[in-house]
Formats: sequence, structure tokens, C-alpha cells
Amino acid sequence: MRVHGMQGYISFDHDLGENERTGYDIAKLLVDLDMNGEREFALPAEFEFYVHSQNPIGKANIEAYLNNYRGGKRYIRRYLARYSAKPNSPAIYP
Repeated sequence: MRVHGMQGYISFDHDLGENERTGYDIAKLLVDLDMNGEREFALPAEFEFYVHSQNPIGKANIEAYLNNYRGGKRYIRRYLARYSAKPNSPAIYP
């Protein structure tokens, strides 16, 4: 990621090895970087992911965490687009 920037698609595995971080830890790190405004690590608006883990609980945790974050970002973008436009904008006040 430091060389090529944030990718638009990432495939996660939960169990990365004994005494290693999990895929959930990596998902949390990516969200933290995005929330902190790290430009080179910003999640693209069209960010997609897949969790191929055989660990069903780990898979569900990663999916829920990233889906909740993406949903919150979409809500905020819509809110800002609606309420930061000019008051006479026909898109806001039809």
C-alpha cells in the first residue's frame, strides 16, 4: 500500500497465522487510517472487499465492521452533499 496506494478491492482472511494480527485487525487499521485523513491510505468511494476466511465468526466480524463503516461514510457524504450546497439549489429544494 505504501508503494501503490490504497486498492479498490481487498480480499481478507481472518486467521493469518499463529502470533500474527488477524484480518479483523487489518480491517480496523484501514478504517483508522481512513478516518485519520491519511490521503495515501484513504478508502476509495467504490471500495469493495471479500472475506475468504474459513473462520465463520472472524469472517462475520470483518464483514460487519467494514460494511458498517462504508454505510456510515455513504450517509455522511449524502448529508454533506445535501446540506452544504447553496440554499437555492434545485437538487436540495425541489
